[in-house]
Amino acid sequence: MSRQATGPLRAGPLRERARAVGRAASLLLDVFNPAVMVVTEPASVLHEGHLEEIRGAALELSHVCDGPERIVVPHAGPAVLPEAAATALLSRVFQDPVGTLREGEITPAGMVPPERAPLHSSHDGPA
Repeated sequence: MSRQATGPLRAGPLRERARAVGRAASLLLDVFNPAVMVVTEPASVLHEGHLEEIRGAALELSHVCDGPERIVVPHAGPAVLPEAAATALLSRVFQDPVGTLREGEITPAGMVPPERAPLHSSHDGPA
């Protein structure tokens, strides 16, 4: 069963938010001109009308976007944001899985021992 709502978006805060996201998308489209722009704004994932409002605002304001189909939602649906957060948290494991196990930061069961400091991002510098 799909959790995505359909139909036009009613006036109000969600519609204003969709228009604001569309304005931001138009600027990004004008500067970078990507073949596809993935919008992870949560309401656009759950309500098709929100995505259409974003596309409309972007198409109206962009100088280079000639097709609204370039703006899409992620295929992961509503799970995209937690999955992205988990990816950032696990970046050290992805970079050196065996070394991370050897250092004892992750046990064979996949748990981080509570007495250890949390994993650091590769952007934080040396741990």
